[in-house]
Amino acid sequence: MSFCPQCGQSLRAGDRFCPRCGLAVGPPPKRPSGLTTVLAIVLPLLLLATVGVVLVSAMSPIPGQAPAGRAPAELEAQLPEGVQDLRYVGRRDYVAGVVLEYQGQDDAGNEVTVLVDRASGALRAFYVHEPPAFQVEAGEDAARHEAELFAQQHCAFWGDPALNQETSELVDLGPGTAKYYRFRWFSQDPGSGAYLLKFVEIQVNPATGHVFFFECSDGEVRVKTVPAVSRSQAEEIACRALKDTCPDAAAADAKLYVTREFSPAQNLVWVIEVEDRASDTAAALVYVDAHSGKVLEIEPFL
Repeated sequence: MSFCPQCGQSLRAGDRFCPRCGLAVGPPPKRPSGLTTVLAIVLPLLLLATVGVVLVSAMSPIPGQAPAGRAPAELEAQLPEGVQDLRYVGRRDYVAGVVLEYQGQDDAGNEVTVLVDRASGALRAFYVHEPPAFQVEAGEDAARHEAELFAQQHCAFWGDPALNQETSELVDLGPGTAKYYRFRWFSQDPGSGAYLLKFVEIQVNPATGHVFFFECSDGEVRVKTVPAVSRSQAEEIACRALKDTCPDAAAADAKLYVTREFSPAQNLVWVIEVEDRASDTAAALVYVDAHSGKVLEIEPFL
């Protein structure tokens, strides 16, 4: 897995542009360090299994098979003003099935990517690869207002009391890096605290105050959300998995997610942040199946 060297966003194989800041990306860039930054990248990845997947339900049905050439008029009518020349380019799997991918541009010439659910025709993703912002002109309150207004217009389950705002922040990784506001609302299992597949994420350009990235999901959970492996057991498993490379490993934090990142079926997964006590630095993220205790993946920090 590779990450954008400018903003830290995770990249898929074949990406020509970073899906968050729009940077043209070539060889796999260096992974960012720091627990907060990496968790900010991991969360949407776990929930969607494909970066940039958006689950929105306010679209007219489109036939289940991919249309050839230009996108249907009913799809273009649901998109923000100025999007044009959308053409079908392929399909991909996502957490709830298969999506059709369209690419086009807006009236400013920015590349646009749109994903549509193949079965229902619902809009799943919309992203404009606009130039990144390096200056902050809009305040956080104004940006949050813009984000909430956008959610009211595009998210069918906006206002659900199960959604709780967890993130409201200006993402700034330092001088010369892209900056953006990020707002997230999540639904959690009331018993286990597991992050479910209902969430909203909106990112706002701090230079213009406009929404440039929107994700929401109300995906159905098909896995038991009460873990058979406790948090303390998962932390012990994670540290044991790193004993050869990090003898002084210690769990710094742990969160529980429903995801389809590791198999076609959904999984309940502990994500354990492990640090090296000897150097007091982040060591790795360890993914542990919350039902079997199996280590699914280890992502060392560089």
